[in-house]
Amino acid sequence: MKMTEEQRRLAAEAAPLAQKIARGYTKVYPRLADELSEAADKGAICAARTFGPFGGKCWNKWVKHNVRWAINNRLAKIKIKKSKSLEAPWGLCDPVSRESRADVSAESENLVASLLVHLECQQRDMVRKMYWEGKSTAEVAVETGITQRRCQQILFSALDVMRRHVEA
Repeated sequence: MKMTEEQRRLAAEAAPLAQKIARGYTKVYPRLADELSEAADKGAICAARTFGPFGGKCWNKWVKHNVRWAINNRLAKIKIKKSKSLEAPWGLCDPVSRESRADVSAESENLVASLLVHLECQQRDMVRKMYWEGKSTAEVAVETGITQRRCQQILFSALDVMRRHVEA
């Protein structure tokens, strides 16, 4: 499908913003810089092709959405595979992590599992990614598409809920 002159202009206008977003992802995934840059360009082109004639107020938001979608889609294909475990509903017990946590007793694991039940889905995912997968708030923020500050807020509220249930 060929692009119109207007779509080419929009794609060129979106390119700097797309590259800025790609640089943010590159801080977390430095080895994937070229692929992230390419995905950002494709996201900008997709934004230009699909942007409607209803006005330019939301153009930047539309570009950001399309670029992030393209980058996350590329990351999913390349590297970031979400592991799902059948052993526990919250995906904490895969063979590799169980070996690395040999010093954790079954009693402690059961306590953590009972506390995770009280968390909302987003809080549970945050605790799993930060403490079991060992990811930083920057990595989790990029992966989930939220800010680092919001990641910290979710994590703190999750820990607060868990603390209250332990004390009760």
